Amino acid sequence: MQRESLGFQDLVPDERNQQPQLQPRNADTFSKPRRPLTEDEVLRLAQRYFISPAVAKEAYEVFGRYTAMEEQRRGRMNSSTMPYGRLTLTATKLPMMALPEVTERCLSGNLEVPEEKDSAVAKEKEKKGGGEDDGVTAWEPDTVSMKSTLCGEVKGQQQQQQQQHQQKKEEEDKREGAQNNESEKESKEVMEETLGIEGLQQFFNDLGIRMSALEVSDMVHDLNDEPIDYVLRLRAMEAAAAESQAVAAGSSSAGQGQTRRSPLSSKAGSSRRRGNSKVDLSSGKETKLSAPLVKDSSMEGVTFSQFLFILSHIRLEREESAEMKECEMRDLFHLLDTDGDGAITVRDIQTVVQRLIDEEVLADDRDIQQLSEMNTIELEAALMECDVDDDGYFTLEDMYGVLQP
Repeated sequence: MQRESLGFQDLVPDERNQQPQLQPRNADTFSKPRRPLTEDEVLRLAQRYFISPAVAKEAYEVFGRYTAMEEQRRGRMNSSTMPYGRLTLTATKLPMMALPEVTERCLSGNLEVPEEKDSAVAKEKEKKGGGEDDGVTAWEPDTVSMKSTLCGEVKGQQQQQQQQHQQKKEEEDKREGAQNNESEKESKEVMEETLGIEGLQQFFNDLGIRMSALEVSDMVHDLNDEPIDYVLRLRAMEAAAAESQAVAAGSSSAGQGQTRRSPLSSKAGSSRRRGNSKVDLSSGKETKLSAPLVKDSSMEGVTFSQFLFILSHIRLEREESAEMKECEMRDLFHLLDTDGDGAITVRDIQTVVQRLIDEEVLADDRDIQQLSEMNTIELEAALMECDVDDDGYFTLEDMYGVLQP
């Protein structure tokens, strides 16, 4: 039977059983809406990494889930480090830019003017009052209107400055928006969203692959130091070099015992040995291929394109010991041995298959369907083929001998 493939939807850990943690105040900032993949992008990724479009879409959803989990975790850490308490603001007095003192008094609401600093106004009052000074300073309409005019001019200047500042801010926002639109258009082919080392480590742990943060960091740095395009080109060149060697070997063997190799085959072989030169099969010339000059080794994460490269090109298997494999085979044997007599019989196989079909577990699997269609004689013949020691029973020792390489 084929091994059951691991579904992407089972990779996200269930956080309901975890201890309650502080949630960020503005959770919306950590769960940004993600741009869906277009059909052209899905097809391009599927052709590039030799996967189906459905797998590419599902991988994009998994990538988004782990990215959101990582952002929420960072948000909780940031909120836990922020000090609690209210933020108190102290009022500061704006400096007056060479304005007269009367203007400052108008702004502060104090319209009283000392007599010693306004002698001209006091003299005019004495003349109008017949030279009698009763010690009470009365305000003249002209003086009040003058101060009101000054206050209005100052307020008008402030409003004008605020309008200019607001216009500048709007222009800067428009300029930034245009730049963002241009950057979004330029980066449409490249996913800007990255999955950090912590999220990638959690992804590996959910797959059952125990990797330390240092190992994940080394993998991320290797992917950023050696771009994916460069690695794929190297593999394509190695395949072309191997094909050219095979053609050269066939032509030399077809000759009359000649051991002389053609210049094209010798150059192709040297290209394969070095692994960094490109062979032009049409002209027989080799060109030096180097990695792109632009490298981003400081990038602490992988993009979705690199995430697909990890899934499709890097070997992701559990490093299981012999004891773990024997334990898994033992569990499988006890699962198939429904009656517990120490041997797997035809009745045990039929019981397990019928239970899987009734529970709609692997009901659409091709192997399960074939087993359900087999009769008793065919099942007995299949079990006898698995009887390694020829004792007439399919026991646990026979399963060890069948499944072990």
